[in-house]
Amino acid sequence: MSQNDWMDIGKSISHSIKNAVDTLDFTELNNSIEKTVSSTTKMINKKIREYTNADSRSKINRKYNIKKISKLEKKIKNNMTLYRIFSMIGGIGTGVFALFSILILLIEGWAAGKAAIGATALIAVPFFIFLILGIAGHSTEKKKDQYMRRFHVYISQLTSSDMIPIPVLAESVYSTNEATIADLHDMIADGLFLQGHVNQKKNTFYSTNEAYEAS
Repeated sequence: MSQNDWMDIGKSISHSIKNAVDTLDFTELNNSIEKTVSSTTKMINKKIREYTNADSRSKINRKYNIKKISKLEKKIKNNMTLYRIFSMIGGIGTGVFALFSILILLIEGWAAGKAAIGATALIAVPFFIFLILGIAGHSTEKKKDQYMRRFHVYISQLTSSDMIPIPVLAESVYSTNEATIADLHDMIADGLFLQGHVNQKKNTFYSTNEAYEAS
């Protein structure tokens, strides 16, 4: 609270006392002081909440690159949708060609049908390429999505402290200590953890420089 806030509170109480003395009526003095104290308490609590929220946001911005995380997650989501469309187009095209080939073979037989199948095979090639690209791309983006999900699990474990044992993080994502350490190093390298550190014993993770230096 600023100096002016305290001065206003003091003036309010002083005015209530002076008014009571001048009028010799003290019946409203207690109520007036209670109202002032109540108002002051609300003001202090509001300032505390504002400071806490601001301090919390500041800590989060120091620990995590929020803009980069949001941008990366949006990109992964868009890429997964794109590759899913590739898979769908490729799958439908390849499936139609396969069905056509089967029908030709059933109707014409291999000797007469192979020429027709060979002539139309070039049409199926782009669809097959789309199918392969879609499956491979979606698989890659799915791994990135799982990577980001693990990151969010890790930071959820760090809400009450800036340091946490590696086994706790590993258990939270049903993984091994070694895989979790590799994950954390990747996340530090990718700039997701702005101040992340794994100690030399590789048994504790620190999400801030202060926590690491104090260890």
